[in-house]
Amino acid sequence: MFYRGEIMRSYFSVGEVSEMTGFTINALRHYDKIGLVKPAVVNENSNYRYYSQDQLFLFDVIKYAQEAGMSLKEISEILNQKTMTSFKDFLDVLKEKSEEKIELLKQNIQDVDNIKNEINAGEYLNSINDLYRRNIEERDIVVSPTLDRSVNNAYIKQKDFLETEVRNNNLTKTFETGSIYKVINNQATEVSIYRGVVLDFDKDSNSVTRIPAGSYLCITYTLDKREDAWRKFLYAVEEFRLTNPTIIETHLLNDVYDPNSMSYELQVYVSEITE
Repeated sequence: MFYRGEIMRSYFSVGEVSEMTGFTINALRHYDKIGLVKPAVVNENSNYRYYSQDQLFLFDVIKYAQEAGMSLKEISEILNQKTMTSFKDFLDVLKEKSEEKIELLKQNIQDVDNIKNEINAGEYLNSINDLYRRNIEERDIVVSPTLDRSVNNAYIKQKDFLETEVRNNNLTKTFETGSIYKVINNQATEVSIYRGVVLDFDKDSNSVTRIPAGSYLCITYTLDKREDAWRKFLYAVEEFRLTNPTIIETHLLNDVYDPNSMSYELQVYVSEITE
């Protein structure tokens, strides 16, 4: 009995490889030029180029390497060594980088969820038209002391200081930002701006300040209602008879397309977390 099926092909044209791998013909020609993957056979008469069956998996490897964040230069330097030992070492590096990419994408997913949660929280808090109390979990922040407004680019310098603190201490930023005020004799004075960070449980940093968990008296406002909100809030704070309280003014994520809708929440600690 004779097998009448199609004999497996050994070589493929540039166009066919382009269709099978998803790489453009120009990309394949560039890889040929830089020596990354050169066609196995070149027809001397027509100058047509053909890739062998065994070469096809190299394009998968290149694709995986690019998706893992490796540059063509990095890939080329390794593949051009043209030894199986170096190639297997390259696969180990590719696996490690792919795992790092997975962890990064997981963090990106978490960040996206956090942004959505912040927006939902901001929309809900903006719907409350009066003073309210809510429980807030413990937070870690870095702070930048408020500079006198006469200092040139004072706010930008404060923000730069925060970014430097985060970078130098290898901290992970959260989306929370705002200002901190001290209240003396019912007068609020801004003492610093802050940025939320994540501090690992096994790590210590003198640059990080911890805001305690607790029940906070709060009020939310937009810029056009700032003065009224502060007046009402300070009156309520005075009623609680708190000693030199610290007020946190945090930015809320609301409508990112409408700068006029920018809103804030004032917070002051009044007691331990309540049920």
